[in-house]
Amino acid sequence: MQVRWNFSTGQLDGPTLQPARCHDRATPYGIDDLPAGSLELADLGYLCLEELHAKQALGQYFVCRYKVGTSVFTETGEPLDLLKWLAQVETVSECRVLLGKQARVPVRLIAFRLSEASVNRARQRLREYARKKGKQPTQARLALTQWLVVVTNVPEELLSAQEVGVLARVRWQVEILFRVWKSCFRVDECRSRNVWRVLCELYAKLMGVVVWHWLVLVWRGGVWDRSLHKAARAFQRLSVVLEVCWRCGWGFGALLELFESCLATCRVGKRRERPAAFQLILESEGLT
Repeated sequence: MQVRWNFSTGQLDGPTLQPARCHDRATPYGIDDLPAGSLELADLGYLCLEELHAKQALGQYFVCRYKVGTSVFTETGEPLDLLKWLAQVETVSECRVLLGKQARVPVRLIAFRLSEASVNRARQRLREYARKKGKQPTQARLALTQWLVVVTNVPEELLSAQEVGVLARVRWQVEILFRVWKSCFRVDECRSRNVWRVLCELYAKLMGVVVWHWLVLVWRGGVWDRSLHKAARAFQRLSVVLEVCWRCGWGFGALLELFESCLATCRVGKRRERPAAFQLILESEGLT
């Protein structure tokens, strides 16, 4: 399933279905669909240096993680020893580079040194991934886990390095979205082995997901500061009540009021040690 999520409004494009063996970049959402001045966050599976060049030509911005193995050059065209440069980073540092041996995309390379706990978690995930592939992680890959390295074409006057780091975390919200679809709506589960029964059940669940997301958006718009997991559980608890009310002839207004009363408590809890993404955004805006 592919989906594009507008984080500022909460609006979804999709979900759309594709063959499971298609590459992530075979997405139905093209770069021409986004307006000039928009900012796109995407997983490394969607990274394509030629497309980054095209985005810049269209006046679009991007923030994405650095993909290990991608060639990095200085602005003068000399190869940059990334690990040597990173070793000088104490907390946050950035420099302008050219990305890609052939593409030479001009970007800001920003590095954030991670805490020891974050490094240990990253190395554990890396070793587990390598074990499943029957390989051993290289020393260079293990060394790079000490930093979060991102690339962006957003000018410094629009976003500081710290603000880029905050926005880089927003990409994880779409992972939460898929996790809620799987854990709460069970879109990836089916007891039948009949292909048509499986497809019918999948489409029915996706219709429920779309209706649920629409109800969340109608309630004062946007979902960026709300817990999708809590909202999904509230929808599940009220699903039977909503169906009965609908059959009894209640209007949409009454149904929305009933759902709103539950959504009022479905906000993301504020955390001190590891603030949520919306907390960091508010702090960067000076609103907290």
